Amino acid sequence: MALRYVKSFEELMNAAQERAQAGPMRTEAQGITIEYASDPERVRAIVPAPLQANDEGLLQMSFAKASMKPAPDVDIVIGAFTFSAHVTYEGKPGLYPVTMVFDDELTVISGREMWGEPKKLGRVDFEIQGDIVSASVTRHGIPFAAFNGRFGAALTPREDNEPSYCFKFTLAADASGFDHDPQLIRLLWNRQQLAARAVDGDLVLADSAFDPVADLPVRRLIGATWAHTLTRSGGENVCTVPGMSMFPFMQQRYDDIAAYCGKR
Repeated sequence: MALRYVKSFEELMNAAQERAQAGPMRTEAQGITIEYASDPERVRAIVPAPLQANDEGLLQMSFAKASMKPAPDVDIVIGAFTFSAHVTYEGKPGLYPVTMVFDDELTVISGREMWGEPKKLGRVDFEIQGDIVSASVTRHGIPFAAFNGRFGAALTPREDNEPSYCFKFTLAADASGFDHDPQLIRLLWNRQQLAARAVDGDLVLADSAFDPVADLPVRRLIGATWAHTLTRSGGENVCTVPGMSMFPFMQQRYDDIAAYCGKR
């Protein structure tokens, strides 16, 4: 009797071998990446040690429609939003994702459980009509970030290997803390641009108790870029960090219950 809730050891080993032979996960996407400067002290306050925020308070937002291939013959089309702080770790630059919103359950669960990504389910809209591009992200019925712009000059495609860093942890069953000391994970992303263009536009942040990006206001819009990219991604454990050092940042990963009660 075959039960789909249960896989044989042979089936699991064959699937693992197929994933290993496929190499790093490949994602093809079109998206807008926006760079802006906010208040440096506010940016420093949202970045956990041992990461260090950029002295200029630089932040990055990206909206994309992507085709992810987590396994051979599997193609998942998703909307993706990421809000990150520019950081350094051991003196080397990287990104720290504070909020990630995806509209596909599989990518949310796998990203959270495998790499500690702060992914949450939501709606990501990304649309191009002629030279006009628009994007927005919504959770709990609140559209908390939006970008509207117009294509500018073509840019020389480039390759980017800057890593991102996440903290992987789970909460204890009795709510007393974490199951184990959080792990710092380095996300290894190789992004190859196939085409790129500058974009002139405006980034608008709206208040949300669930996704308080408005706490990091736009003080200076540095620029925006549209790109068609091919990304290969993976990850690795870097180190563990003391559990108490992560406690103040839990709401970056888990929605604040007080927000549901309308208290914030």
